[in-house]
Parts: sequence; C-alpha cells; structure tokens
Amino acid sequence: MQEDVSANVEEIISKQFSIEQRIIFTHKYIVFFIKRIEENHILRQKFMSIYQQLIKYNLLPTLQNYEENPDILILRIVKIPHKEEKSRLNYVLLLVTIATILSAGYRFVFNDIFLAFFPEVNPIMTVIWYTIALFGIVAIHETGHIIATRRYKIKASLPYFIPDPFAVIPALPTIGGTFGAIISQKTPAPNRDALFDLGFSGPVIGFIAAVIVTIIGLKMSVVVPTTTPGEILPSPLIFDILVRVIINPPENMDVLVHPLAFAGWVGFLITGLNLIPAGQLDGGHIMRAIFGGEKHRVITYISIIVLIVLMYIPMAILVLLLSYGREHPGPLEDITSISLKRKIGGIVSIIMIILSLPPLIVYMF
Repeated sequence: MQEDVSANVEEIISKQFSIEQRIIFTHKYIVFFIKRIEENHILRQKFMSIYQQLIKYNLLPTLQNYEENPDILILRIVKIPHKEEKSRLNYVLLLVTIATILSAGYRFVFNDIFLAFFPEVNPIMTVIWYTIALFGIVAIHETGHIIATRRYKIKASLPYFIPDPFAVIPALPTIGGTFGAIISQKTPAPNRDALFDLGFSGPVIGFIAAVIVTIIGLKMSVVVPTTTPGEILPSPLIFDILVRVIINPPENMDVLVHPLAFAGWVGFLITGLNLIPAGQLDGGHIMRAIFGGEKHRVITYISIIVLIVLMYIPMAILVLLLSYGREHPGPLEDITSISLKRKIGGIVSIIMIILSLPPLIVYMF
C-alpha cells in the first residue's frame, strides 16, 4: 500500500478512533490497534464512517476483538483485489430463463383442461402474462438485494437467473420455468444490520409481489367440481388464505387456478426456500446477523433436518453440500449487535417461511 494512501487512511481512522499502534505489512494491508468504544451504536456509526470513506479508495476495513487486551480492537485495512466483471453469462442466463418460463407457460395453457375451462381467454397472451408475472416476481426479489448492495456499497455481481431445464421437456414435471436467481457477493456486508438488510430485502418485496400476482390470478380462476381432472397443488398457507378470502369455494368444489395464480404460487415457493435459515441463503444471512457465527452453524443443520422432515429432500441436500465445511464469512464489523427493529424483522422472516412453504409431507402420505 503506497505511503500517501497509508497517510490518508490513518487520517480517516484517527478522526473516528484513538489509534494506539499502526503496523504496515508490505503493500497488502495495514493493521491499527485502536481503543475500544463501549457504546455499540457509537462504535457502529464510527466504523460505518470509515468504511464509507475507505471503500472509495477500494480499501476494505475489518474490525475484531483483541484477545490479549479487551480494551483494544484490531482494525485491519486491506486492498480489494481488482477483478474484471464479465456479465455475458448473466445475460445469457436471463434469456434462457425467460425461454424456460415461456415453455412452462405454454405447457400450462395449451392443454385440454385449461382450454376447456377458459374458452374465452387468449392462450398466447396468457403465456406472455404468465412469463411477465413469474419473471417479474424473481426480478423484484433480486432488485431488493441490489438496492441493499448499493445502499451499503457492497460489491456484488448482476443476478444469475436460474432456468428450469425440465420446463422444455414435456414428459418431465416443471416447477414453473425457473428456480429463482442468485447474486454473487464480492465483498462482505459492513456490519450485522447491513447483513440483515441484504438477506431480508429480497424476500420481503418478492413476497409482496407474489401476493399481488396471486390475487390477480385468483380473480381469473374458476371453481370446478372436485372430480375435475388435473394436478392438485400442495398449497402454501398464504395461498390457501387468499383462496378463501377471494373465492371461498363451496364444499365439494375445487379451484382451477389461472396461470397467473400459479406464478404467484411459484413466487411463494421461491421466497420460502430462500428464507430457509441456513448457509448463505437469504434466511442464512438473516440468522447470521441476529445470532452470530456459532449459533448460525447450529441453525443451519437444524434447518437441513427440518427440510428432510418436510420432504424437501433435494433442497436439504443442496444446503448440506453448500454449507459443509464452509463458514459464513459474516460482516466486516462483527462486534456490535443487530438493532431491535431488525430482530423483529427476523420474526417476520420466520412467519413468511411458514406462510410460503407447503409441507410436502402432508401431500405425500
């Protein structure tokens, strides 16, 4: 790290903290031993101040306890390695995902049951609206994450949309055309509050979008006799509630859902799975922010067991593979606790899981 940059760094830090000692390790990083500030909210604010200034120099601060002296904290400044961002794959996956959603929509609409019960509906436009609705839910979810990364200056990739390849094979079942999307973080969240916001921001607006789409779709759905052929969906609790409020079908009658309502159903499923409090899923970020590293690890393995019990076997295996032997990196400043309103938000995230995930075991036995 160049001497003039080191001087700027020290000046920035000295305005917020009392520096006890500075050590420069070649050009890679600098370590400052600073005096601890006992008030959590003040420590959080001061660290955020230097974080926001140093990130402009492409520098990343980390703060941790000093085991040999509880009155001292270790502030380490590292240079963020420059990596050229290639977005070609992101755009390819986006186009492929739109294609698989269109394919799934075509399968839902161009079948004898739909055409018989929705004779006045334009099937081509229905496929298009289904695609817009489902892709929109996923895109809105990812937009929430992007807003959080921009707010906290977290370096992250564009969304990687995940297509459902089974949608293009008529003989295989499809979840709707997409498995959602992911964003790759290049730098950690600055503190626990930011980590919580990063995990919570996507699911909460994705959930709201799924509710809106489901309401629109249910208003276009039809009530049919229970003997009507068709697939029975394992309904999330929120979906059942909306059906009762909007349609309230009489006994011995079922609801043949419009494809837009099914897009909402898929949106709830994606939201619920993302909120599983495990690993580096959105729910994992939330639990890591609230409980810290050790408890997050225990919660991850409990979540895997719950997924198995609920018969989400593939998801349980995926979470296990992604979590085994890998620690959540946590935030740059992992000393201060999360704010009260975000702890309440953690409860809200659990409620969203309960509302969004249908217990598949109920429908299998």
